[in-house]
Amino acid sequence: MIAGGAAILAAAVSPVASAAPAKPSSQAESIAAESLLFSAERLYHWPEAPARAGRLVVTGKYLLELAPDNLQVQRLLCDLYQSQGHFAKAAEAAKKVLDAHPNDYSAGFRWLRFELQARDNASERTTLLRRLLDSPKLPLPLRANAALGLANIFQGQGAKSDALAMVNEALKLDPYNHDALLSRLALAAEASAKLRVETMLRLLRCNPRAWWVARQLAGQLCRMGLTKMGVRYYKQAWELWQGDTPLGQAPAGFACEYLSALLDAGEYVQAIKDFAPAMERLSQVAQFQSLMVEAYRMTNQEDRAKLILRGLGQQYRSQLTANEAIGEVEGTSEKNKLARASIAMNLGWYYLLAERKSLEALRYARKAKANGATGEAIKLLIGAAELSSGNVEGLKKLKPLIDTHALAAAFVAEHDFEKGDGQLGRRAVLAGMNASRSGLAYRILRALAKKHKVAVPPAKDAKTIQALMDAVDRRFLQLGLTPQLFINVKIQPVKSMVSVGQPMYVKAILTNKSEVPITIGSNGLLDNRLGLVVNLKGQSDRPLVFASVPVIILPAPRYLPPGKSVTGQVRLDVGSMALYLPHHPLEAVKLEIRGVVSPREKANCTVSDLPMIKPAAATITRMAMLAVVDDLDSVSPRQYNNHLRAIEKTLTDGKLKKQVLAVRRIGSLICWMRDVQQKRATFPAGIASTVKMKILLGLMTKALQNPRPIVRAEMVASLADASLDGEILNRLGAVIEDPSPLVRFRIAEVIGASGTAGSRQLVELYAKDTNKLVAGMATAYLRYWRIQAKRKKAARPKRKKSAAGKGR
Repeated sequence: MIAGGAAILAAAVSPVASAAPAKPSSQAESIAAESLLFSAERLYHWPEAPARAGRLVVTGKYLLELAPDNLQVQRLLCDLYQSQGHFAKAAEAAKKVLDAHPNDYSAGFRWLRFELQARDNASERTTLLRRLLDSPKLPLPLRANAALGLANIFQGQGAKSDALAMVNEALKLDPYNHDALLSRLALAAEASAKLRVETMLRLLRCNPRAWWVARQLAGQLCRMGLTKMGVRYYKQAWELWQGDTPLGQAPAGFACEYLSALLDAGEYVQAIKDFAPAMERLSQVAQFQSLMVEAYRMTNQEDRAKLILRGLGQQYRSQLTANEAIGEVEGTSEKNKLARASIAMNLGWYYLLAERKSLEALRYARKAKANGATGEAIKLLIGAAELSSGNVEGLKKLKPLIDTHALAAAFVAEHDFEKGDGQLGRRAVLAGMNASRSGLAYRILRALAKKHKVAVPPAKDAKTIQALMDAVDRRFLQLGLTPQLFINVKIQPVKSMVSVGQPMYVKAILTNKSEVPITIGSNGLLDNRLGLVVNLKGQSDRPLVFASVPVIILPAPRYLPPGKSVTGQVRLDVGSMALYLPHHPLEAVKLEIRGVVSPREKANCTVSDLPMIKPAAATITRMAMLAVVDDLDSVSPRQYNNHLRAIEKTLTDGKLKKQVLAVRRIGSLICWMRDVQQKRATFPAGIASTVKMKILLGLMTKALQNPRPIVRAEMVASLADASLDGEILNRLGAVIEDPSPLVRFRIAEVIGASGTAGSRQLVELYAKDTNKLVAGMATAYLRYWRIQAKRKKAARPKRKKSAAGKGR
């Protein structure tokens, strides 16, 4: 026996033959394309494979010759060309996908992106985008993206008015385009409250689960004085964000916003009920503690309020003491002074608003100023402290601030009313309320207005905004809160039972059961991708989990109408699963496939952005080669030998598809046999003395003598997972100069990946093959090996020259 890769070289006495075989039948081309696509997808989802990138590229080129219209091929080519930076080719492949599914929004968006990336300058991009904008054949959402692309170009050129015109054009075509809505807001000379609310409502319509939008909308409504409605949207935001989690567990920022809104609405008891559980957890958050003081005071629980105040005062004073101690030890730096100024300001407001000790407040306000506090904030504090302590100089500081600072207006109004000047007091109240209708200052102003019978008109645009809010379609809000009631995702196998060597396909069907359209894709309610997790149960007691499997791409429109469905499918047995299945041909394995809706990666695992939508698991059974399901040890020699005889008969007179399946089974048996030889597997007890590698190699030789090139090529390809040894390599020598480029391509691929001794010599031989695809596969390995050698050399520690060596 000739050892290692030298065996296969024994047959190579001249450069590889280039004789062109007869053109294969369309059925053979179809099988070859399916096989090559499987190899490419297997590689694509197995990043540790040697020469992965180069092999994918050349396999993609072969697929393009065999199956130029196959959509899976085109999707794969998109990924490959994109990774290489060949955007024009990527756009060409993406366009074929789009042509097959004209309403597939994600495919269209991807094609548009590639087309833009393939163009070097703004002029070329502008010409393309104008043509697409005016194309009636394209879906409106895609044309809207073209308009938005033009807006981005104009904005980059400083043409703001042209950019805004294109943004408005985009919104005419697609009123809920997320990026266009944000761009319109950013480009507005002065964004009115009406424009802000309208934008938020449309963003929420685009994605009814956008809790951050609901939160911003709630804050805007509160600032407009539409407080009860604002509270409802804070509630909506929290339910969207954290579901049934108690409000007492809310983060500090959100807790303060929501708590303040409840106080604005006068819901003091509810505020305490919802947020009192957070008192200890947020004990260091002064704003939260202050709001709780207000809630307790408004419910006549002064003892609780005083207890919190004592803790707040101690917290501020401890911070100031620590800051001053650091200054004494390390010297007072500018950073230290500014920190001290901030703490002193907090103490000033604490004494002024909580303890109502204006002289203490003034002392700390001056301390803050002495340490570098500047701007209107310190003017406001000093002015309020002075005015509260009877110094009218404070009035002069506060009056210029009443139109922009509601708290300044509150102190001025209180002073004016105390002096008996109701007209000035009323003016200050209304000025402060124009600044904001939310927060502590607003609540003080509201109390003053009630006490002194000041009629407060609605905020500017409040009626318009109220009308906008009244017109909201609440079905979208419900869709956001309970999408599982309106969206159905079903996973099912294309074939529920497959045999060894047959592909496994699974498909997903997404159905809109609601009464309104749902937005699919980027910034929509859900993604157009469905992640998959597979639990595989074989003979071992412990199931295997495969999480790195392909996602299902749904060719969905941007807006899926009520009652409509969209379907996508993917091949499952690729990547790491393709490394498992061929090594277990005698086992029946059951695959449980679970869907992950809107998948994303988090902490090295796949999670769902819509975890409440839980599709029922689908199952696929991969039958054992000998149809023994329950117990491998019950396999008899007769069953095993009969199956091998059936394979041999199929190789002689079977139809093409059956012959291809037969050689895949031979390859799987050889993989398993090599595992047994290398102590990675064991024989079933009943056939331990029957299984012989020599018999399997005989079947392999017969397959390599088959007159059909696709059968010979598939025999070689099925050995990709086997640990090749001299015996296997000796048999492969028979097809070293096979007239079929497909067979030589597969040999170059399998031998190059094997890592056997002498494989490099054969690969170098194939690099000179007159068929460019065969040569390309071999060259991919040579390039990979050169890179690996350089990396090893660079990582090797350099030897230091000895003193004796230096002197020579």
